[in-house]
Amino acid sequence: MPIKLGAVSEAIEMTDDELEFLYDRKTETIIRVPDDDEAEAPFEADEARYVTLPTQYERDDYQLMTRFTDEVATALQRPQLEQTLHGHGVFRRFRRALEALGLVDQWYEFQGTAYQQLAKRWCQANHIEYV
Repeated sequence: MPIKLGAVSEAIEMTDDELEFLYDRKTETIIRVPDDDEAEAPFEADEARYVTLPTQYERDDYQLMTRFTDEVATALQRPQLEQTLHGHGVFRRFRRALEALGLVDQWYEFQGTAYQQLAKRWCQANHIEYV
């Protein structure tokens, strides 16, 4: 049975330093990778059965913010967003700039589309059927 692309995209969006997901080829489901404190999971013994979903590093939100700035922001908005992309606290500053410029909805649409595209490429690369 094909996996729902939205479920893959949602798992990709939720990944962070402490949360990662796997796809179980046998049950055709997405499962959370257990924390270090949890008991050893059976997937460690069967790498052919389990496929790691893209992590936050493969998702690369910083690159996504840069693309959004270049592709979506207007010439008047671009300098304000570009200023936020340097130094510590980039993600917080970018979010504040989006709010000030009224671009939050456009950002979420852009981000969602990018996650869907990443999910699709991941499925194709791992020969996983999707709908």
